[in-house]
Amino acid sequence: MRIAVAVHGYPPAGRGGVEQVAAEQAEALVARGHEVAVFARESSADRPEGATRDEVVGRVRVRRVVVHDGARPSFAGYYEGAFLDAPFRSFLGEVQPDVLHVQHLATLSNRLAAIAREARVATVLSLHDAYYLCHRLFLLDVDGRRCPGPDAGLRCVACLAEHGVGDRVRERFDAMARLLASVDAVVAPSPSLRRRYEEQLPFLDGRIEVVEPGLARVPPVAPGTGQVAGSPGAPGTGRVAGPPGAAEEGAVAGPLRLLFIGTLLPHKGLDLLVDALEGLPTAPFTLTVYGEEVEAGAAWVEALRRRTAGRPVVWGGSFAPLEIDSVFAAADVLVLPSRCDEAWSRVVREARAAGLAVVAPNVGGPADWLRDGED
Repeated sequence: MRIAVAVHGYPPAGRGGVEQVAAEQAEALVARGHEVAVFARESSADRPEGATRDEVVGRVRVRRVVVHDGARPSFAGYYEGAFLDAPFRSFLGEVQPDVLHVQHLATLSNRLAAIAREARVATVLSLHDAYYLCHRLFLLDVDGRRCPGPDAGLRCVACLAEHGVGDRVRERFDAMARLLASVDAVVAPSPSLRRRYEEQLPFLDGRIEVVEPGLARVPPVAPGTGQVAGSPGAPGTGRVAGPPGAAEEGAVAGPLRLLFIGTLLPHKGLDLLVDALEGLPTAPFTLTVYGEEVEAGAAWVEALRRRTAGRPVVWGGSFAPLEIDSVFAAADVLVLPSRCDEAWSRVVREARAAGLAVVAPNVGGPADWLRDGED
C-alpha cells in the first residue's frame, strides 16, 4: 500500500510527541512492506512559503514545505493556507497514495484533506489534542484557565479577541467541523479525547475509533527503581513505595527523586509543581526538570528558575531520545502537572515501563490508563 502522511513537523527537526508518533508509525509501516511518504512543515525565514525540499529520514521519504512563523494577514490564514495547495497537489501526484494519514494540521492547512478527496484518496485523521476544537490547542483560555469547550465557537469570540475579527472567529469551529465530517475515518489515542470531541461535535458519536499509539521501544526497568506493587510484571520491590498502606520495605530510601519532562510552557504546569514543592522541606526530595525552552515562555521559565534557586532543583535542558533510559534511571517518580487534559501522554507510559511511579491529574488520557494507588 502507498501511504501519504501529513504532519506539522517530523524528526529530527520536530521532536514533540506527535512528531515522534508520526515517525515511529511511518517506520513501522515501511517495515511491514508499505511505501510511506511524509509531507511535513518546516520553518525557514530565508525561503519563501510553499518552497519544498526532499530528504530521507531513516527509511522514509520526507518532503518538507516552508511555513513561516508569526501572524497571518487574516484569522482564517492560521488554518487554511492556500499557498500549500500547489505543493501538496504535486506531492500527491508524485506519491499516488492509496490513503492519506493526517497526523496533525496545526500550521498546515485544512485544505489538504479536501485536495486528497478531490484526488480520490481515502483519508484517515488522527486526533492528538484539542486542535480541531481550540485555536490555542489545549482548551485553555487566554488566561490559562480550563475551558469547558468552544460551544460551537461562542466561547472563542472573547478568548480570541486579540485577532480583532469579532464573531468571525466562530468560522474556525465550522471549518473544523466540516473537515472532521469529510474524512473517511477518525482515530483518537484515548477514550477521554474521543468523548471530548463527541461532546462538542455530536455527529462524531460512533465515528471515532480509539487506537492507542503504543511505544516503538519499551525502556528497560531502571536499576534501583523497580516498579510499584501491582503494576504489570512488577516485582513489588525497589525504591518506589507501593500503594497507601504498603509495607515499610517498599518505602523510599534517601531523597525522593522527582522528574518533570515536558515543553517549558505554562500549559504543562511546571509552575504548579513548583508551588507544591514550596510547601515541602528540602531534605526529602530532589527535582530534575527536562524540557525544551520556547521563546514564548522565556520570561515564565526565568521566573521559575529564580523561585527554585537554592532549592534541590536541577534544570537539565533537553535530551536526545536515546538518553531517556539514563534520565529514568536517575528518578523515582514522574510528575505530570498539566493544566490541560493530556490526550494520551507518551512520557507517562515510558516512565511506567521504566519502573517509575507517576503523579498526574485525574483527567484526560492518563486518567484512562493509570490506576490510582497502584501506578
